[in-house]
Amino acid sequence: MTNTYQLHISYPAHVSLYRLTSTVESIKGVKIQRLKLVKKGKRMIGKMAIEVSPLSNFDCILDLIQREPEFSVVEDLLNTPYDVVRNH
Repeated sequence: MTNTYQLHISYPAHVSLYRLTSTVESIKGVKIQRLKLVKKGKRMIGKMAIEVSPLSNFDCILDLIQREPEFSVVEDLLNTPYDVVRNH
């Protein structure tokens, strides 16, 4: 059984989409279900739904994304046990 989480994410438009997806999917047991982005000014803003296996830790995903200086997870959109608003 897998858990699905939805994140609101923001990053500069000059950063490639491949960099975002490869960062997230580099964790074993994590798969991107949906990704919807729009360009607003010089930033890409959107929602990403990720499917996480029980062996993966959702906090690890957030930490990995936030280690990249260009990416920021604005908020976790679902009320989950990891319901933390993260701003950069």
